[in-house]
Amino acid sequence: MREWDGFTLEEGVRQITAIPAALCGFIDRGLLLPGYAADVYVFDPDTIRPAHKEFVHDFPNNAGRWTSKPEGAHATIVNGVPIVIDGELQPDAGLPGAVLRPNR
Repeated sequence: MREWDGFTLEEGVRQITAIPAALCGFIDRGLLLPGYAADVYVFDPDTIRPAHKEFVHDFPNNAGRWTSKPEGAHATIVNGVPIVIDGELQPDAGLPGAVLRPNR
């Protein structure tokens, strides 16, 4: 397993999930626990890496942007609904997510 600058994989995931959720006041997010809302990114830690970059024109007015699909990623699951599997957007997935606003 790869280690990055002293962070274990588990600590790295905590740094980008649980800590921001807590700082924003989201009490039912950021951890995989019963009753919590969760978005899950399934990946192989030994093979995850950026693939080739590509410039695409998929914004309004044909505006462009750089994109890269990762290697080693297997699924993105939003509110229990798989929306991307092996790099392919699932056409019947719909829009299961919601915009969240930090508690004030």
